[in-house]
Amino acid sequence: MGIEDAMEEGKEQGMEKQKDFSVISPKEAKVRKWNISLTLLSLLSVSVSFFELFFDSTIGVVHAIRYGLDVVFLINIISRFYIGYEYNGVVINAQLVRRNYLKTWFLIDTLGVIPLELFRFVYPECHFLHFTRCFRVFRMFDTISSLQKDPYMNKIHVFLLNAFTVVIIILQLSAYLLLYLVCNPKYSDISANCTGGEENWIHLESKGKWCKSLFFKDAIYWSSMTLFSVGYGDLHATTVNEAKVTSVIMLIGVFAIVGYIIPDMSSLISNLDASKVKFFLRMESIRHHMKHMGLPEDVQTRLEIHYADVLFAKKWDDFVFWCITVSIFIHTWVLFFTNNEETTGFFKDGSGGVILSICSVIDIIAGIDIIICLRTEVATTDGYMSDMAGILKNYRASWNLQYDVLAVLPLDIFSLVAPAKFQWQLLCYLRLNRLIWLRKVYLFFKKRENYIKCNLLKQRAAKCMFLLILFVHCCAGFMYISGCGTNRCDQGSWAWNNGLESKKSNFYHYTLSAYWAMSTLTTVGYGDIIPGNTSDKFTAVAIAIIGSFVLNFIISHIYSTISSSSGPRVKFQHRLSVMKLAMESHRYLSASLQKRVVNYMSLLWSKYHGQSYPGGPSLIRDVPKDIQKLVLMNQRGELLSEIPFFEQAGLDFILDLATVSVMYFFPRGEIIQYREAISRELFCIKRGTCQILTDDLANIVGMYGEKMCFGEAGFLFAKKAPVTVRAETYCEILVIDFDKMMTILDKYPAIKGQMEELCSDSKYYSDLDEDMMNLKRSKAPGRFFRKSKCYFEDFGYFQYYAGAQEETFEEHLRRLNKKREKCSQPTNIPGRLAFFFRRFLSLFLMRRAILPSNAAYVCWEFFRTLLGVTVSVLGFLHFAFLHEKTEMWITCYVLGLFCWVDMYICLHVAFYKDGHLQVDTLETAKNYAKTSFLLDFISCFPWEVFGWLVVSPFNSTGFYGNTVALHLYALMRAPHVLQLYRLSQAFSYWQSGIATEKARITLFKFLIYFVLLLHISSCVIFASVCPPGDHIHTGNESNYMLPAMKHNCSKYSWVSHLEMHKKIDFETATFLQMYIVTLYFATATVCGVGYGDIFPHIPLMRTVVSFIMVSSALWGGFVASNMQAMFANADAPRVELTEKKESMKAFLKSHRITGRLYDTALNFYDFKWIKAKGTDPDTLFEQLPSSIQGDIAMIFYADIAHAVGLNIKADPPLETETLTPLERRLLSKINGPIFQRAVSKECVHQLEMDPGYIRLLATQIRPCLYMANDYICQKDDVGSEMYFIQKGEVEVLSSCENSVVTRFKAGQYFGEQSLLFEHLRAATIRAATDCNLYILSKKNLHRTLNNYPDVLEQIKRAAQRIREQEQVDQAQTSDADKLFKENKGCEHLRHLSNLQGLLVILFAPLDVRWKNYSGLLERLVKLYNFTINPENVLYQYTSCLLITLSFWAIIYMEVVYLTPVIFIFSMVILSLMYKEEQNLTTNLLHIRVIKFLVQFINFIHLGAVFWTCFWLVNGRDSWIGERDVEDFADVYIYSVYWALNTYTTTGFGDITATNMQEILFSILIMVLSKMHLCYSMGMLSATKANKGVLQMACEEKLQAIQKYMLDENIAMPLQNHVMHFYNHQWTRTRGVDSEALFKDIPHTIKSQIFSRMCITMLPKQKLFSHVSEAFIRNMATKMLMKSYIAGDYIIRRGDMGTGMHLILSGTVKLCSSNAGQESEVYLTTGAVLGSQQLIQQQRWGDMAIVDDYVDILFLSKEVFDQLGHHYPEDMRKCRQGY
Repeated sequence: MGIEDAMEEGKEQGMEKQKDFSVISPKEAKVRKWNISLTLLSLLSVSVSFFELFFDSTIGVVHAIRYGLDVVFLINIISRFYIGYEYNGVVINAQLVRRNYLKTWFLIDTLGVIPLELFRFVYPECHFLHFTRCFRVFRMFDTISSLQKDPYMNKIHVFLLNAFTVVIIILQLSAYLLLYLVCNPKYSDISANCTGGEENWIHLESKGKWCKSLFFKDAIYWSSMTLFSVGYGDLHATTVNEAKVTSVIMLIGVFAIVGYIIPDMSSLISNLDASKVKFFLRMESIRHHMKHMGLPEDVQTRLEIHYADVLFAKKWDDFVFWCITVSIFIHTWVLFFTNNEETTGFFKDGSGGVILSICSVIDIIAGIDIIICLRTEVATTDGYMSDMAGILKNYRASWNLQYDVLAVLPLDIFSLVAPAKFQWQLLCYLRLNRLIWLRKVYLFFKKRENYIKCNLLKQRAAKCMFLLILFVHCCAGFMYISGCGTNRCDQGSWAWNNGLESKKSNFYHYTLSAYWAMSTLTTVGYGDIIPGNTSDKFTAVAIAIIGSFVLNFIISHIYSTISSSSGPRVKFQHRLSVMKLAMESHRYLSASLQKRVVNYMSLLWSKYHGQSYPGGPSLIRDVPKDIQKLVLMNQRGELLSEIPFFEQAGLDFILDLATVSVMYFFPRGEIIQYREAISRELFCIKRGTCQILTDDLANIVGMYGEKMCFGEAGFLFAKKAPVTVRAETYCEILVIDFDKMMTILDKYPAIKGQMEELCSDSKYYSDLDEDMMNLKRSKAPGRFFRKSKCYFEDFGYFQYYAGAQEETFEEHLRRLNKKREKCSQPTNIPGRLAFFFRRFLSLFLMRRAILPSNAAYVCWEFFRTLLGVTVSVLGFLHFAFLHEKTEMWITCYVLGLFCWVDMYICLHVAFYKDGHLQVDTLETAKNYAKTSFLLDFISCFPWEVFGWLVVSPFNSTGFYGNTVALHLYALMRAPHVLQLYRLSQAFSYWQSGIATEKARITLFKFLIYFVLLLHISSCVIFASVCPPGDHIHTGNESNYMLPAMKHNCSKYSWVSHLEMHKKIDFETATFLQMYIVTLYFATATVCGVGYGDIFPHIPLMRTVVSFIMVSSALWGGFVASNMQAMFANADAPRVELTEKKESMKAFLKSHRITGRLYDTALNFYDFKWIKAKGTDPDTLFEQLPSSIQGDIAMIFYADIAHAVGLNIKADPPLETETLTPLERRLLSKINGPIFQRAVSKECVHQLEMDPGYIRLLATQIRPCLYMANDYICQKDDVGSEMYFIQKGEVEVLSSCENSVVTRFKAGQYFGEQSLLFEHLRAATIRAATDCNLYILSKKNLHRTLNNYPDVLEQIKRAAQRIREQEQVDQAQTSDADKLFKENKGCEHLRHLSNLQGLLVILFAPLDVRWKNYSGLLERLVKLYNFTINPENVLYQYTSCLLITLSFWAIIYMEVVYLTPVIFIFSMVILSLMYKEEQNLTTNLLHIRVIKFLVQFINFIHLGAVFWTCFWLVNGRDSWIGERDVEDFADVYIYSVYWALNTYTTTGFGDITATNMQEILFSILIMVLSKMHLCYSMGMLSATKANKGVLQMACEEKLQAIQKYMLDENIAMPLQNHVMHFYNHQWTRTRGVDSEALFKDIPHTIKSQIFSRMCITMLPKQKLFSHVSEAFIRNMATKMLMKSYIAGDYIIRRGDMGTGMHLILSGTVKLCSSNAGQESEVYLTTGAVLGSQQLIQQQRWGDMAIVDDYVDILFLSKEVFDQLGHHYPEDMRKCRQGY
């Protein structure tokens, strides 16, 4: 149908319309602003509703606000009828919009504005009727969710809005719950009443003041401290009901903060930052590659300059940064801690003068920096700007100049006019403009991160550390001001209560404030310092909330860096693991071949770090072409110019040749090229040495060295390789492909002529061949002749390389030492002296070096690592607790001897230098001295010998009898703990191999580190308060605080309070008791629990504990970050496949594809995940070199070689064909394999015995996957592939596709006629089960036969004969036979089926016959035969729920607390959740949230049961203490309350451990809680982050496009149009192009989908009204999907037509001109534009403009003509229709 026909049809169908402007798009800016306002108003409305429900509903102002908000939301209801919505695109149709709103949000929105409280006039007791306004919270979160999905919204702003609303709601709800326990709400008929009849929490804070508003403030404060896990303990639960409510609040805090806000923040930061980290990681790979390839420095510098965004004077910037940082800290310190009435004279005492002088010097430096910035060139989008005017303009445009000048303005001179009393205060305020330098600090870190040579992880760690220190510093200041604002210390404040008197220094005030700030920030909150007034409380609340976000920002920042850095490694390992699974699943693939693959992939990782691979995308693909050529020229130019064929070629040709060549890397011993390999490649050795092997691989007959070439026979003459070549050493081989070279020779006709002449020179080939033959026939051992020590394995008639015999340690060392002995002695005197000196030193060394790979040395290193850990652990115990133990001293000295032995061994360990192993012992000793000798010496030397000079080790009892001196000696041995560095080295070595699974090692590493952290913290905490005292010089040992341990601790330390808090008897206290209590204190600090029963009392201890708190918080963040990174990277392949599935789902929904086809398309992704973990089997081995690929493919596809008639292995194939002649005729199958039918026996035998051809043929075969019931091919489709069944069964269907003609099983094949000629499929073939198929196409088969022209010619002649015979048979076949063959015997099969049905009825069992007569019995049989699928989600969730409930019920029973059933049930639950996590069909985030909830609740329940056990055993002597609790249920509630206190790190401290058993269990619970919390945070954050990867990538693409258009000054309307298009693409298919979308799924599924979309539309067109369904189906498959938005031109008047456009959805305005009159017609779904262009191309006479969002299928004339070649009859009908 042409355009005229389209217009006529449009008029007939009444498609002319007027545009509807009544509905606006939800993407418009005003709609976004309205939604944001609505979110904030919803929050206000919910807050007002909470206030009236729980506090006071009698305030008139609140009523006015309520009804005012009702009016706003009434307007919102009206507006929703005029605002479109998103559903597979933007919907702005007025009717659809209003119908959708009435179905969805109308009811909830209406309930929110109905004034139900009016019913109180009838029912006054109903005080809760206005609760319906709380429903607006659903609208609020729905709006936020839509904003999160909008690519135009700033995700940081949306996150802040989301977090703000969540925090406000849970904070209010928690506070009102706490207040409701003690105070009744105030209504018009009920007055407020706060109960005081029993002890409750208000008695803890009331202090005699009964005020409901004060209680409300206290409730806000308590709920905040509980939600954010600070828990000072000044407010805590005093009754069972309060314990219940507090437990609920802690649960809300865990779920809202840990389960929702923190994952959201982590995912946001990681996704925003991912591209930048990946860029730096790639740049690191480029630098590593350039350094390894030995490129000149100037080339490396030029390449780095291209990638660098900013260049700056690094040293000067560093200096300025430190200066302004000092200034910022000084000014904030002065503002906070010296600005009150009692510091008026601070300036006069000289301290202020010193501070002011330092700041003035910094001001001068900042002024100089402004001048330097005006003289420094800057980077712009147009290059580097160096002229003064341009720099000044850029400086101003960036606002840096204005900010820098404003920051150094001397505003402080105005303080001189103030009275002397107020000068200092005014000076503090006026100099606050220096805080503008915070912006400069931010820019400094941003610059440093952009500096291309920086270590991004270290740089970001420094930035996070700076942020943390600055935040703690400022928080300390704000806390101090809240208590000491105007006076030195306000009465009743925290400062007043903690004795901050005027006589104490400002620095002491600062340290105490910083200590409180750090305990709040890290959620430790001992409770030794608590807020004293309302100002203190709300300052603490603000710091707790903001600190939580700051700490999580730091964690997320580190996580994003670690995740992106380790992402390529995990992705590479995933690919390697899938390769291993594929190889292990094959029965013939040997372990040696698998080892070769692993070795090569390990080498590939070491070269490219997963960023590239030989033959793949270039590592520097995004740099300009001239830089790429420069790098390649320096890397390959010299080698290429020395190739004999190209010696006289010019530089330009060498440069072009370098761009098409590929550099391969081969490990030692790998085969580079097999004899008789068919390859048109030239191999040039850049580095390394290669061996020439005999045909049987037994001997070495020659060598290839650097800058030599081989493979000329195949490269020039397309002949087989004459010899096998193996890498003797590590080799870098430059490979030149002949076909790629010929593509560039068109530019160089002279060289092309020479190459063509050389390729036709038969004499040159005969000389090459003769030389190789002579080399192999030579019987006399030559210079290189020796045994190759190769292993090979047999596969059928062939042998393949299986590795080489490993060189023994003695042989390897002897060979290396021979090289060393060849060095001649020097003849000059200085040389002889040096030689003598070396010989003299060698007397103290062994003659032979130790190889790092030596098994004995590896065992020694393992022992040495354990030794280092042992020495470190004992060293901490030694100087902290056990200095008096003689056994400890003996142990330490014995272990020290091993350390010295290790140092001697390390002097002989060989090392690599520039890729060569150094075995000279003098060189190894020198290397050790330069590396770790100093550290080993410090950590091994007995430093206590210097202590002997201070205090004598002798006393009346003999040597080392002075226990006081021993304490000093033990402290002097502290450097021995540095041996812990060995542990880090061991883990690094363990994780270095790419084949090593890193996740488990990392988990084990962090567990070990965590235990060491607790141990070190415990020893440091105890040693800091119990140091060597005054008894050192006196020797008095009679006055110890801890006599049994010979320790004298500080009088006011935490140890001195243990006798009261933990009932420790100091006279009999043992090491074990003190260590356990100290470990309990350290664990509570490290884990952030801080019960408060033990806390620091003295300044030194506060400093130590503060350091531990911050270090532990950062360490916990680092562990959580690594957990997140592990989960994120492990889930990456799954997420990638899931995103493809979601895009496919969006595509199918948008085109209304439903039913079985919808399920089939989506289920394929689940099937692909199960079979190949998301990896495409076709490209699985593409990164391997051709030699390994050939060996793998030969074994993998031996059966398909047999199917085509080449028997290459001795054992028979899996299955042989047993088709009847009738079935063979119906299926148009060839009688026998192709090669046996088409080729002579001699040729077949030649091919069978030719390993080169077999390997080449095998590499052309491709695997594919099909699910059960999927169509593999359909009748009358164009086919050019042959299929071989490796696993599964397929069904051959009749023509009517309602019966099965026959089945093919594993080992059989079909479609072989397609290899002879492109034949239409004779039958429809469907997968009966899940199938693994191998495919060989006609194109690939002919490619393998290009080197066998006689065989190819025989196959072509055979194809012609078969075709001619078919034509003869077809002409002789009667019409009845044709009909029978066409229908494939459908009637015959139908009669046979009826006969079978009758036999079944007659001879079937009784129940089957009854089933045919009774529907009831049929249902009973179905019910009896029904089975539950174990993969069913409902079944698994139900099972999990029942098991969990049973678990809780069983362990709640008093008789089975400690039974093993606890662990059994826990393991079952975890196994169910783990199995569900592996399923692609489930929502991974939902599954992991459920998993977290189950684990969390079970953990709390289990801990509560154990606490209850302690109560049952010890009664009142347990943790329950004097609480008036006797009921078992109440004790359990308190146990849950304590377990939640510990897990959430709230740690109120109202319940603490009282005996050693409880202390030990508390330590265990705290450690497990911290580990599980880090694990859960990492799991949820990573899952949330991965969920937004595709959206963030789409948004980054949009931002890049927008920035490019702005830089290019593209007109704003065009910019908006482009952005609108990408936004539409995101809403339709999640930003994925349709061609990329269908790339991964089978062709038949794509064919069915496209056919479904247009099978009803195309036959309606005149052109296609009489063509066959097969023609329509194949034509639909060839059509391309295109999307347009309003205003786009589909066709323009005067353009040449290229094809047909079919409108799938949307509306197109067709503008035509007739006799000067313009007319418009609107075309919609099903209309066709330009069908005549398929028959005859012509220019368009009209225009087609998109009126709405439109999807179009386009078919080009070229593709249509190609399709018509296969369907000549249908093509004839189309021409007749035209």
